[in-house]
Amino acid sequence: RYEFGYVPPGKYLVSLWPPTSGIASVPITVGNEDVSGVELVPLPTQKVSGRIVVTNGAIPHGKLGFYTDKTWVESNINDDGTFAVDLHSTTHQIDFAGLPVGYEVESVTVNSKDASKGIVVGKSAVSDVVIRLSAPDHLAVVRGRISGLAPDRYSTTLVELTGPTYNRIQADVQPDATFEFPAVVPGLYKLTLRGVPQVAPITVAVDGFRTFEVSVAVPNR
Repeated sequence: RYEFGYVPPGKYLVSLWPPTSGIASVPITVGNEDVSGVELVPLPTQKVSGRIVVTNGAIPHGKLGFYTDKTWVESNINDDGTFAVDLHSTTHQIDFAGLPVGYEVESVTVNSKDASKGIVVGKSAVSDVVIRLSAPDHLAVVRGRISGLAPDRYSTTLVELTGPTYNRIQADVQPDATFEFPAVVPGLYKLTLRGVPQVAPITVAVDGFRTFEVSVAVPNR
């Protein structure tokens, strides 16, 4: 049960917050009399799953939502770009908000068929949803050199950037002790050497679409 003590006359949507799968907002009109019996009734839902792909670089952080005129449900995105969300039976539009400048939704397909006008959910699960993002043709480049690391450890060491992307951005150490990330979304990152715990994370500020040089020194034990 719920109650709002006083509501000025007008038109409203009664909604559940945070948005919950299968719970639609209910439109009401408040006049000069009390309004009662407004129920938020759960609707049956189906699992909708798929993946995010991007034309260049890693997937930037954003807020993926599915909406109708009465509902909005957010979906988590995994490190590998996959997602799964519970949606009730109707047509749901896609909202990918908060993307960096230069990124936008380029296409939406379900089982390789165009779904740009919405994802239709019926009485069964929907899979193989692909949301493709367009990206700038030229992203930033982050490259550097490692000093103090024994050459026999190059092949077992990964350089990793963590920051404003869903994917884990990793680079191999080359025979000359260099590494390179050829397509990096602008933002603030932490650079770490996986397998070399004595090296503290290095902050890398990628504030444009240019080449950034990083030096990594492994301290002597």
